[in-house]
Amino acid sequence: YRYRPQEKKNVRGAFLTVSYSKPADGLPDEILKLRARSWNTPKVARVVPREKAAFAYRQTVRRRVDPALVEWSGAGVFSARVFPLAPHKLHRIVVGYDVDLVPVEGDLEYRLDLPEVAECTVDLNLSAWAGGSARITPDQRPFMSNNRACYHFADLPGRELRVRLEDPGTVLLSGSDEKTGDYFATRFRPELPEDAKGTCASTAVFLIDTSLSSNPDKFNVWLKLLRAVLDKNRDALDEFAVLLFNVEAHWWQEKFVKNTPENVKKLLDYAHTLALEGATDLEQAFREAASPSWLDASEEIAPWDVFLLSDGALNWGETNVHVLAESLTGNASHAGALFAYETGMAGTESRVLDHLARETGGAVFAVVAEAQVDEVARAHRQRPWQLLDVRLEGGTDLLVAGRPKTVFPGQQLLLVGRGEPADDAPVVLKLRRGEKNKTVRVKPDRVIASELAPRLYGQVAVGQLESLDEASEDVAVSYARHFRVTGQTCSLLMLESEGDYRRFDIKPEDDALVVNSSSATQVVSTALSEASERLLDPKAAFQAWLGRMEKMPGARFRVSPALKLAVESLP
Repeated sequence: YRYRPQEKKNVRGAFLTVSYSKPADGLPDEILKLRARSWNTPKVARVVPREKAAFAYRQTVRRRVDPALVEWSGAGVFSARVFPLAPHKLHRIVVGYDVDLVPVEGDLEYRLDLPEVAECTVDLNLSAWAGGSARITPDQRPFMSNNRACYHFADLPGRELRVRLEDPGTVLLSGSDEKTGDYFATRFRPELPEDAKGTCASTAVFLIDTSLSSNPDKFNVWLKLLRAVLDKNRDALDEFAVLLFNVEAHWWQEKFVKNTPENVKKLLDYAHTLALEGATDLEQAFREAASPSWLDASEEIAPWDVFLLSDGALNWGETNVHVLAESLTGNASHAGALFAYETGMAGTESRVLDHLARETGGAVFAVVAEAQVDEVARAHRQRPWQLLDVRLEGGTDLLVAGRPKTVFPGQQLLLVGRGEPADDAPVVLKLRRGEKNKTVRVKPDRVIASELAPRLYGQVAVGQLESLDEASEDVAVSYARHFRVTGQTCSLLMLESEGDYRRFDIKPEDDALVVNSSSATQVVSTALSEASERLLDPKAAFQAWLGRMEKMPGARFRVSPALKLAVESLP
């Protein structure tokens, strides 16, 4: 991103250049080699534990030199600070990132939305991939170079670029990290028999996110899903209630209403009058949805299904996913399974949605195109299969993103692991539903060599390790630094000189040794068995955070006896 400041007389606007030049330039060392002739004394950010990075940044700012900090803010959102940007100088800030392609009607799609305020030039460089074809929107004839299709767009109409890979099938990415070995990743939908009739609770509570992050596209998807679920399940879903929430929560009507076309219309008419504003407080909404304040506590009522129509971004209130799940499953709760939906739009917190669905026996369904709304409206009626085991010949340390306990027909799974799977080896799932056991085999249609395979493994592993808080924090930090994953435990920090890094005790660590000697699967399993109760205790989490701050080099923080006693006396 390059920015020229506006001048009083001769006004210049900002301009944005996006380019991708060759398949091997996704890693910092490769980018530096590629740009060696055009970049002067570049500096590369380092992955540093979050508290230490923030402390070093603030201390360096006071010396009036040029630090930079990028911190994870949740749901694919990052906060970046650069200081100072001297006037009348050109600064080049390069941000590299990878994204998942979005599944759309059997295809995979990448969409780049461009800002309205800048003149934009986009150079797209697309590799020829085995057995597939790509459709570019807007259409343009490419020129070919080294088996790659190159496109140049000077000014995109509609400020949007789409790349659609047609009919990719099940793809397995395979790649190697020079320090820690081989990795693979594959995303697939196991073919599971569907129940012709399907079952669901006769009562449902819908939680609709009316915060600013829903505005406006997601909110429209939520309303279409709401209508489809009510219309398509009228034969079994008799009554429903609707809780609308942001930092506050209020009921559409303080009662369950009949699932009739008239009531659905009244609800939608009301929803279209709402202003989307504020942040998202999930815990408050969950506690009210699980035990409504207007419900007679003595009344016997069967558990109801909960439909969460939200991106799951935790930007207000409780952020501990274990406490959030407990607010739905506690002793006073009437809530049953939670069903959520991923839209493929930016800002969706898959980690949170997956955890909530897993802990309540529900599921997360993908809705990435309007045509899929009707398709998933009845998906929750299928009885899930319990996931007993996952195996792949030649693969070890297997991790399924979200750690699902159950699998619904049509549900998509992301499997990552170490090793080099045997040729034509299928993924083998062992499942159970009731008294019936089933083995499902999913064979990849094609294997593609990609540097992103270690990255995908690292992202899934770090996400699962970070979800266990201090129980696995040391290993999570090592994994995050090695795979360069910016998240809950680590940030990107750039200081002026090597001496500055030494001043804050930021030095190369032998993270590869930790990655090689610590199986993420085993660490997660051990932490879950040893720390399950502590994960639900906000007080223990706060005390652990105070302990980490005391050990943080350079922080000079100590818990006074008075503060320690005060914290220990809290409920």
